[in-house]
Amino acid sequence: MKRIILLIAGFIAIANANAQNVGIGTITPAEKLDVNGHIKTTGELKPNGAAGQAGQVLTSNGNGTMQWSSAASAGSSNYSNIGGYGSWGGCEMNNISDFFPVADSAGISNDGFASAVAISGDYAIVGNSSSESGVLEAGSAVIYKRNPGTGIWEKQVRLSKPFPAQYDHFGISVAINDNYAVVGVPYDDVAGLTNNGAIYIYKRDAATGIWSFMVKIFGQSSQTGDLFGRSVAISGDYIVVGAPSDNEAGHSGTGSVSVYKRNAGIDAWDYLQKLTDPVPVNNESFGYSVSISGDQLIVGAVYDSEPNNNGNFTSNGSATLFKRNVSTGIWQSTVSFSGNSDNEQFGYSVSISGNNALVSAINGDNISCPDCGAVMFLSRNAAGTWVQGFRTGNGGTSDTNFGASVSVSGDYAIIGDNLSNSNEGKAWLYKKLNNMWVLLQKFSSPYPSTGPYPGFGSAVGIDGITKRFLVGAPGMNFLGMAFFGKVN
Repeated sequence: MKRIILLIAGFIAIANANAQNVGIGTITPAEKLDVNGHIKTTGELKPNGAAGQAGQVLTSNGNGTMQWSSAASAGSSNYSNIGGYGSWGGCEMNNISDFFPVADSAGISNDGFASAVAISGDYAIVGNSSSESGVLEAGSAVIYKRNPGTGIWEKQVRLSKPFPAQYDHFGISVAINDNYAVVGVPYDDVAGLTNNGAIYIYKRDAATGIWSFMVKIFGQSSQTGDLFGRSVAISGDYIVVGAPSDNEAGHSGTGSVSVYKRNAGIDAWDYLQKLTDPVPVNNESFGYSVSISGDQLIVGAVYDSEPNNNGNFTSNGSATLFKRNVSTGIWQSTVSFSGNSDNEQFGYSVSISGNNALVSAINGDNISCPDCGAVMFLSRNAAGTWVQGFRTGNGGTSDTNFGASVSVSGDYAIIGDNLSNSNEGKAWLYKKLNNMWVLLQKFSSPYPSTGPYPGFGSAVGIDGITKRFLVGAPGMNFLGMAFFGKVN
């Protein structure tokens, strides 16, 4: 008994002498538990309290923490760099740098990786609305983090539904801001309904850097075929979700947008309000695209039929601006803009940031190219009124999709055209100088593709603070790739 007491006292003395560190096989423990020798256990290892699933292995997050990952993804590079790092091409590309391509290490043929992208600071999310774990078009998404020491965009976590089903299209829309990420699943079957849709919200632990599932949300008064989650956006404590096939105000398929606000006290997302077109019509798909910035948000309705100064049109499309009343918290519509011709599909892609907004018309006419696509620049003046700026196109030949994707942040904007340049795709980068938008760079991927339809520019995102951007090419090499870069 005396030997046991002395042994316990010795352990306590070692722990106290080493700032509460405990050593086994060493008298100078350097960690909370420092073992010099073999370890045998009959229980589970639970890094951060999480037990692994069958077939998973422990992997490092690169910051001293661990997580369980699939053996397939752990066996390859955690950032899947495939095409080099640095230059976007020759001297003509002097306005952009930090070329860095990534692909899904667990991808399979025709995955469509990077069909949706979003970037915020040193974090980015890339959606893949096609296959996942062998389930046809179930979908997935990958979150990346930029390593400030190396400049490498490293894979953080791969996201998917716990029980993926065919044609869910998890990842068809994605958004990320600070510690939260949102993934849209518009064809999810929830509460016994079909294709009513849902969103999945994830949160990053600021201490460990680990992303964890937070909550699944589906629409208020959800109905079959709503496609809730077809579009998502996040800004601060607000999330907006488009349901372009929702039946509202006595109209079929008019669409709606739901607004959620984070309750900081309990860290939960509360339903706030449902928005609809102030002048609804059948099958207009209000909510096909959404974007939010502070107390301003914009909604696209691609099949809306709205008159404008040029006449009455069919499916010319529209985009409506909403503003949040800071006193009541209620969002109210302020102004709408519409397309200039039949079937223009104005509102196909929208983006808003501060006093700037972009709206694309995927079939819009530009000066020298009918039906090639066009993008309208909007600005908010000193009186707080949104006004139309210049409207631009690619100035190229037919069969292009200028405006397939748009993104604006601060004084920078990027526009994608996934059919330009013989289906290879291109992106246009703009900067606002003295209240004028100036084209800085027109570029395509320097990485050669083995597929017939790379689709570079199908999805774009830009962060005006870091000046970093992201371009998706879901057809690149039949798998899909995303390309990071930086404005010089």
